[in-house]
Amino acid sequence: MEIPDNQINQILGVGKTNLTVDKLQTGQTVYAKVVEQLPEKNQIVIRLGNQLLQAKSDVPVNVGQTLKVLVEKSAGELILKVPTPAQPVDLVNSTLRQLLPKQTPINEFQQPLNAILTSINKLSSNQTASQQSPLTPHLAALKTLTTTLLQPLTNKENISSPNVLRTAIQNSGIFLEPKLQQVLNDAKMHLAVIADNARQVNKPVFSNQPLDNPVLSKATQLAGTAVTGIDLKANLIRLIEMLKSWPRQVASTSQQTQNNQQQATPLPLVKAQAPLVQTPGQTAAPHVIAQTLDNQLRDLISKAEGALSKITLHQLASSNQENVSTRQNWQLEVPFFNNQTTESIFLNIEKEVIKKNRSQAEQQWTVSLEMTPPKLGLIKNKLTLLQNQVNSSFWAENSNTNALILEHLGLLRERLKRANLNPDKIKVLAGPGPNLQDIKPSSAILNEKA
Repeated sequence: MEIPDNQINQILGVGKTNLTVDKLQTGQTVYAKVVEQLPEKNQIVIRLGNQLLQAKSDVPVNVGQTLKVLVEKSAGELILKVPTPAQPVDLVNSTLRQLLPKQTPINEFQQPLNAILTSINKLSSNQTASQQSPLTPHLAALKTLTTTLLQPLTNKENISSPNVLRTAIQNSGIFLEPKLQQVLNDAKMHLAVIADNARQVNKPVFSNQPLDNPVLSKATQLAGTAVTGIDLKANLIRLIEMLKSWPRQVASTSQQTQNNQQQATPLPLVKAQAPLVQTPGQTAAPHVIAQTLDNQLRDLISKAEGALSKITLHQLASSNQENVSTRQNWQLEVPFFNNQTTESIFLNIEKEVIKKNRSQAEQQWTVSLEMTPPKLGLIKNKLTLLQNQVNSSFWAENSNTNALILEHLGLLRERLKRANLNPDKIKVLAGPGPNLQDIKPSSAILNEKA
């Protein structure tokens, strides 16, 4: 963006400001707002502080847009450069640095969530009708979100069902953003059809409405809520936001306030003078209740953020592909209930286009899974499907588990045949098997002893 010297002298000042053109220094970063698009090609009017300038822009801009620009000066002109956007590799590396240390197994959020739910139920049952805690609405909202978060999870009896597994994969969080984009596209298309029909029946007032209007926003919001209501990633984001906005504890004395400023205070929860639980003849110490919930909430925030980081890393691994024209990959985890606890299955789904000749190509699907059932240890499986022919290999770290899988290979073959698939090579192999996850859930990112 260039501002010639003769245009600098034609500044249309509209008030005093600390930001003046003659005082700008090379290397300084400023914000410029586009206020007008002139008829001449690439000519625009921008606002710097309270000053208006005519400039020539070599980049596409929109009226109302605010640009963060870098100042460069020369003998006859002032140049404002828009910084080069971060390269994809830089974004990937930055994301990895932020998320890798925080990731935890996705299913681990369930245990602290149940602990919080148990505490909420105890608080609710012990409160009298005349005593309402300041946390009552927050506890009710958290209880509702807990139910929403856990209800879509399937159980171990149903996870082997194709339809149930398909739904669990769709709601695993890895497809959240594409689903929301599809909701927006569908809403725009629907509104465009309505506007086109209105034009045909001579309703110019309605037909001239832009697509970005309250009707579109409302339709998108309703459809988006239906999508995100059962999506694991969306609900984890809601949970983290709710926990981080929890009411803060208010100090009862100025000395306590001073101490809180000098020391790192745990996530405060309630007013110190407001008891949460009261039983006949006894009043529970509020700071004890607050500290109990505080510890549980901190643990839940950590595990929820760890699960969200893990889902985001799976999304990153699924989208960072060198040759998407012939090979696609989806990496995800599916949590499920096993009695009162949650487990998860790691899945790596690959689709590869294999060209037989110039005119013919075949799709080969490969599904790799990793799970750790109780008492069975780590189990890995790799299944390949090509033209209805299935090859599958199993690996287990426990020798007894290897023998158990071997006993049931006949049952697997029969179920594959029922699904109109032709089982070819189905075998159990020795050794650790392929490395399906680059970073194991239990592996430490930082070695404190190093």
